[in-house]
Amino acid sequence: MNLFRDKRVIIAGVAILVGLFVNIFGGNFVTENTNSSISTTFPATSCPSSTSGMTSVAYLPSSSHPIRTVKSGSNKFVNPKASSYILNKATLLDSSPSTTLINSFNAQAAALTLCTSGVADEWFVGSSGALPSQSELHLVNSGLSESTVDLFLFTSAAALPVTSIKVPANSEKVIAIDTLAPGENSVVIHAITRSGRVTTFLYEHRQKGLKSLGSDYINPSVAPSKTLVIPAATNNLGKGRKVTQVLRILAPGKVDANVTVNIVASDGSFIPYGLENRNIGHEKTIDIPLADLATKSIFSLAITADQPVVASIFTSSPLPTGNDFAWGTAASPLPASGITMNLGGLSPAFVFSGESVNVEISWRGVGGKTGHQTLTGQGFVAWAPPVPLSRIQITTDQAKNYGGFVLALKGRPGIAYLALTSGSTLESSSIPIPDARVINRG
Repeated sequence: MNLFRDKRVIIAGVAILVGLFVNIFGGNFVTENTNSSISTTFPATSCPSSTSGMTSVAYLPSSSHPIRTVKSGSNKFVNPKASSYILNKATLLDSSPSTTLINSFNAQAAALTLCTSGVADEWFVGSSGALPSQSELHLVNSGLSESTVDLFLFTSAAALPVTSIKVPANSEKVIAIDTLAPGENSVVIHAITRSGRVTTFLYEHRQKGLKSLGSDYINPSVAPSKTLVIPAATNNLGKGRKVTQVLRILAPGKVDANVTVNIVASDGSFIPYGLENRNIGHEKTIDIPLADLATKSIFSLAITADQPVVASIFTSSPLPTGNDFAWGTAASPLPASGITMNLGGLSPAFVFSGESVNVEISWRGVGGKTGHQTLTGQGFVAWAPPVPLSRIQITTDQAKNYGGFVLALKGRPGIAYLALTSGSTLESSSIPIPDARVINRG
């Protein structure tokens, strides 16, 4: 017996069978083993153009952080050569883990917002379509294709029919709220981006004749929920200065909501009169005056309801030299990744709330001085920086700690609130790594 010859016969037979298989099944035979890797990145963020009568400054992560103007024909990123960048046109910032703060101001007013990457579904609890308000919605489309945004407005009377807005590629569209809800004093806006990536901003200026009554951004609120936290507001703007507080609330569903509002401050917590199990009619915005609040300091609001609601607080305060107001909106908890932002020399009062507060703060002052602060407490903790800040980093190991700050300009009527949230969140994508052998026959 010749084993070598028998093996050759077997091999030849197998080859013939393979050839027949390939011819019968069309000549394609693929063996594939595909792995993948995960790519993570922070998306670019958009900032709105400046508003009439205000100077808007974006406090960038660095003086060399790439930016580009959002307008037709502009696709090139450039070096701003300054970390405090004056916004004239809508601007796109290259990706960064840092959050970029916008400070809009004039001799009387202050308004704060964040450059963000845009969220497809957002709620804005504030503004008006009636005099003396001059509210405007900024839709920034930094993409290279046309986008569509559906606007659902709620007023004190009813929910309005949807308005669809088309935003051309690489452009900003500004819409006056009085064209969407003419004559309506109390407005809530639900903005849904149907295509593309649009970043939405809501700004309100109030004017009576030649007298300015103030300005502020209404920053996005969290989605309707049975529990809300408005992290920062104040009832004390200095000796002899009267403060007016109004709570705006909406139950956007088809069922009325029963709502309880709890004021949480360093001097205790309490439920304002008439705000325990207060009935809120569905699909109608309601403004509730918060008169004679017991606290005389900065505070947070904790809202519970038996149906999902959205809410904000409106604070106004006159001075002989002028007026200003601030909108405080409900926020999500501080992110696990923390928040880092430049503050451009501002010195706001920080507020943190939660069942158990545990927050770490690292800061750098405008003169280069640095420091670290650990804040712990039950329910509520406030912190005032010892010097004007150029940069701050905030982290927490708690799942439900909320943060915000109050900016009150000394000797001027300017006041603004800001909830501490990230301008963008880390995005992940799967990148396939194919390892395939393909045999084509026939």
